[in-house]
Amino acid sequence: MSRMGQMDNTERISDLVSRMEMLEKINNDLKSSFDEVFHTLAQLSETISVEFELSQVLEVVVRLVANVMDFDACAILLRSASTGTYRIETSRCLTPRFSQKILNLLNEGLLDWAVSKRHPIVIPDMSGEDDDLSLVHTAKTSSHVIVPLIAGNRPVAAIVIESAKAEGDYRHQDLELLGIMASQAAVAISNSLLYREMEEKNSNLSQMQNYMRNVYESMTSGLMVLDMEGRVTTFSKPAEELLGVSADEIMGKHYKTVLNHRSATKLDNLVIDSLADGRASDFNLDNLLVGPMGVPIGFNTSLLRDEKGRVSGIIIVCHDISETMELEELKKVDRIKTELISNVSHELRTPLSSIKAYTETLLDTVDDDDREVQREFLGVISEETDRLTRLISNLLDLSRIESGRVELDIQKCDFVEMIDRAIHVVKPWASEKGVTIGFDAPKELIGHCDREMMSQVVMNLLSNSIKYNRSGGSVNISVLRTEQEDVIIVVKDTGVGIPARALPQIFDKFYRVDSSLTYEVSGTGLGLSIVRNIVEMHGGTISAESSEGEGSVFTIQLPGESGEVSG
Repeated sequence: MSRMGQMDNTERISDLVSRMEMLEKINNDLKSSFDEVFHTLAQLSETISVEFELSQVLEVVVRLVANVMDFDACAILLRSASTGTYRIETSRCLTPRFSQKILNLLNEGLLDWAVSKRHPIVIPDMSGEDDDLSLVHTAKTSSHVIVPLIAGNRPVAAIVIESAKAEGDYRHQDLELLGIMASQAAVAISNSLLYREMEEKNSNLSQMQNYMRNVYESMTSGLMVLDMEGRVTTFSKPAEELLGVSADEIMGKHYKTVLNHRSATKLDNLVIDSLADGRASDFNLDNLLVGPMGVPIGFNTSLLRDEKGRVSGIIIVCHDISETMELEELKKVDRIKTELISNVSHELRTPLSSIKAYTETLLDTVDDDDREVQREFLGVISEETDRLTRLISNLLDLSRIESGRVELDIQKCDFVEMIDRAIHVVKPWASEKGVTIGFDAPKELIGHCDREMMSQVVMNLLSNSIKYNRSGGSVNISVLRTEQEDVIIVVKDTGVGIPARALPQIFDKFYRVDSSLTYEVSGTGLGLSIVRNIVEMHGGTISAESSEGEGSVFTIQLPGESGEVSG
């Protein structure tokens, strides 16, 4: 082979070796790039899976950008979902010059334009030598790279990189790697933003829950909330104290399984009524329960509705109504006092006026010899004096009975004979009004009582039946002994009767029926109250049955002792 040929072969071999070295270098560079890609993505994936704190995620993203390419400065701008504006959330090597460059990119719309391209964009530095900020930054900036971060077709952020490289100095694989990394980073940032939003909502919800808890725990009234299955979902501290059940015992359980029978029955009726009416129920004194500590408890209920207006539960508020009941009692006492003053004043004024008028007439106009007129006037004065005496006696009797200053003188008594004497006393007045009195009884009925006081009871009942009767009416009284040895006295009349609404209060002191049928009949409202007190002192009971305009029936039941009934 000639020397020329040998030289050609040597050159070829050298060229092949150079090419092989170059290919090996390219291969190594590609391998290094792929390793770098996989390492970067692995780091980012790991961050996404374990980290939700936004600042930590952004710090990892900046660090990974630095691994992909060298830069002079880097910033991540978050995009507001509501306004579409950007703000710098984290940065590396942020200078006033770089901040101004970012502001320029925003103001000139370059950042929005680059993000719309959905892949990394290199923007050459167009600033002139006379830039006011050029003295602040000694290095000459040649370009900026804008990397859009898009998650689910929605831009969430953008990375802005400042570098001394010229536009054509960036390796294609570096920009590709930035694009791949951006997709992963966008998901991580989106998740972090969602996590932050959820934390804020949870924090707000927690604050609201704490606020509401503090509100209902500081209430003096107890709060209980039931779901539609009757399970307790809220049970406040005051409710624990009022109902004698702890929240730990009742929460999540049906109220019937924890509360005592009386409490559960009361709540059951409230729940049924509220659901049936479809509205809240207001508290009233008839709708109360005595709690475990002896405290009277009143209830209000209202319906809990969801966002669509459907009933989702029952809200029950329970109150200690001791003060309310005391206030009602004070109002009642005040009302009674007012009625007492009105009634007693009227009852005192009427006979006093009559006594004064007849006395003045006797003194001024009746002749000394006119005995018949004198007798008539003195009779009226005597009757009115008796009326005053009865009124004062009733007031004194009631006061003594209620103060406990009366002691019963229990002795053997023939009830038939005692009632017969009472009838004899009131019969003249009955005859005067045209009212007949009937008496149904055995020949004798022996029992034990305070004879004087029980006689007063019978006379008061008979007087009432006569007073509120019509001419031609009748009063019938009967007495008998039951198989249990109780003594039963019944007074029945054909009088004006008592309205149903007034029956529950008919035995209250100073209470008078407000009716057109009783309007013209005088009275203090003391008689029946005295009757009830005397009967109850004997261990007995009294009841009234009546309809307005159809007469009344009063029944006394006294616990009796063995005795013979002759008939």
